[in-house]
Parts: sequence; C-alpha cells; structure tokens
Amino acid sequence: MKIEKLLKQVNGEALVLGEEISRLKLKQSRLHREICEKENELKRICIHNETTRMTTYHAGTKFEKASYDVITVCKLCGIELYRKTSYGKWGVEENK
Repeated sequence: MKIEKLLKQVNGEALVLGEEISRLKLKQSRLHREICEKENELKRICIHNETTRMTTYHAGTKFEKASYDVITVCKLCGIELYRKTSYGKWGVEENK
C-alpha cells in the first residue's frame, strides 16, 4: 500500500515536470522565432558603418597551398562584407 502511494506521488511529480518542460519548449520556440525576425530586420536596415577585420591562416599541406584570409564583418549585424584570400606556398618543403 505504501509503495503504491509512493509510486503515484513520484509519477505525479514527473507529470508536472513534463508539463513544465513542454511549456518551456513552446516558449523557447516563440522566442527563437521572434529573435530571427529581429535579426532579419536588423540586417535589412543596417548601414554597416561599424566594421571589424578578422584574419585567418590555414597552413598548407602536401596537397594544398597555405591560405591567408582577411574578412571584413559588420559589428552590428554580423554580415560578411568583404573577403580577400591570398595563397602562399605548399606546406612541405623540398629536400635540396
């Protein structure tokens, strides 16, 4: 008798938690949709006057040359405005 009562109590708590989780997932979905709408609006109206420059380097290998990327990105909306890639030499030096 005590075991059945305990099982019903634990199961009831699990049901309450399950309902709360589903409610929070629905709220998360609505917030994600709202965030996407705001981000799209920002990208549409942004004039890209505040930018930052990022650089990346990818070392060359035996089969591909090294590359150096310079990327200009808008600080406000995050859109990539300009990318310049320059290529270097092969990663493996020949024996002389």
